[in-house]
Amino acid sequence: MELEKKWKLTIHCLVECPVNCQLSQWSPWTECSYSCGLQGQRMRSRSITQQARGEGRPCPAHLAEARQCPVKPCYKWMLGEWSQCQVEGAQCGEGLRVRNLTCVVHNGSLSDPVSAKQVEEEMCEAKLMKAKGQELQQPCSVPCPGDCHLTEWSSWSSCQLTCLEGRSFETTGRQARSRAVVIQAIENQDSCPQQVFQTQTCKEGKCLSYEWRTSPWTDNERCVWCQRSDGVNVTGVPH
Repeated sequence: MELEKKWKLTIHCLVECPVNCQLSQWSPWTECSYSCGLQGQRMRSRSITQQARGEGRPCPAHLAEARQCPVKPCYKWMLGEWSQCQVEGAQCGEGLRVRNLTCVVHNGSLSDPVSAKQVEEEMCEAKLMKAKGQELQQPCSVPCPGDCHLTEWSSWSSCQLTCLEGRSFETTGRQARSRAVVIQAIENQDSCPQQVFQTQTCKEGKCLSYEWRTSPWTDNERCVWCQRSDGVNVTGVPH
């Protein structure tokens, strides 16, 4: 009788134990993102110190929290619109125009004029020295009959560099502004300049190119003008 042999085969294996997600402590709350108004928020966050494994508790998707700050009113000095030119004791000539500086309280959004209310100046006292640096008076003139009257100065042009083939070898540019002449009496036109210009140095200039442009022919005529690479017509708007 043959002896029946039984063999026992043993295979080693590893069953991974579940590991829960581990998180750090919450960080302290940050300072409020706005010092006043309705939009301020504080933030805090925490990080993952141990990723989950197996059937362990997974990590949360969000690791930051936001909380609205306590609502505080905002106080600000607000400049009013310029008044009409005022000439004391005369109908024309040199004068002044003025504007007011008012302390207002608002909810943090001055784009909503309804939210701004005038309050006592003492509420803005902490910012008074900075506000006093604002220009509250400006010279102006009311033209007399026969005088050459100048318009207001235009805005300063963009900063321009002298360029060669799109490249500049200078760091300081120039910008200009102008004011046109409005002739009050036709007999006075010969004594009035055509236009007045001012220039000043500036930084962060750009290289600009110029090109002559033409309009389509209409009744054997067409307009010709010079256009800068930023789209400005430097010889006037074509008609």
